[in-house]
Amino acid sequence: MSWKHRIVDTTNLILSPFNAAIAKKDSLPSWGHLFRMANQLNFIPVTVFDIGVAYGTPWLYEAFPDAFYYLIDPLRESLPHMKAISKSLRTEILNVALGDRSGEIEIEVHENIGGSTIFIQEGLADTARTTSYPVPVRRLDELVKAFESPALCKIDVQGAELGVLRGMEGILPLLDLVIVECQNIPTLQGTPEAVQVIAFMDAHNFGIYDILSLSRRPLDGATAQMDIAFAGRNSVFFKDKRWS
Repeated sequence: MSWKHRIVDTTNLILSPFNAAIAKKDSLPSWGHLFRMANQLNFIPVTVFDIGVAYGTPWLYEAFPDAFYYLIDPLRESLPHMKAISKSLRTEILNVALGDRSGEIEIEVHENIGGSTIFIQEGLADTARTTSYPVPVRRLDELVKAFESPALCKIDVQGAELGVLRGMEGILPLLDLVIVECQNIPTLQGTPEAVQVIAFMDAHNFGIYDILSLSRRPLDGATAQMDIAFAGRNSVFFKDKRWS
């Protein structure tokens, strides 16, 4: 145990009668912490699905530079970013929206393309709407039927996460780790709450392995979003059940 951790532990012992504590830095939610734990378990994905690319997910690419990436985003505005990412990684670009059935849907594009959505925002949007247009929708398990394992999937699609998951049921058993942005307080009309995503993943034999980030809404500081890492219950992530 480092001297920093000893100081924190001693301070927390003093604070415990007051129901207060100092969080250790390595216990705070972060993508880096997940990747370090994955490394300790010798988990190095061969295939990565980046669903909802927008400008890109650099911390994912930096952690697993040798993986093959499926870059998936329906926006015309994201296509140049996906092509730029492809210059340094092995990729396949899918410029489509994902859902539980094939078809077409209207998407509202925001100035910050990461906030673009097919849903109506409660109250004011975080960024200005610039345009809207129809985009094709496909099931992922129809677009990609087979891939190399181990495999990781990240889903950040502004409220459409449950539809995406339902459209990839055919390949879910082939995935080891699935990172999903969940809405604790749905600020987009008609979108699922985190508990619904958790129930879906539980029904497909995935458990919560880690919380990677928490986002509080400006309105009152309440936790509105979180990135949750789900791991297959038979995967290496849940193999060791010991506390210490």
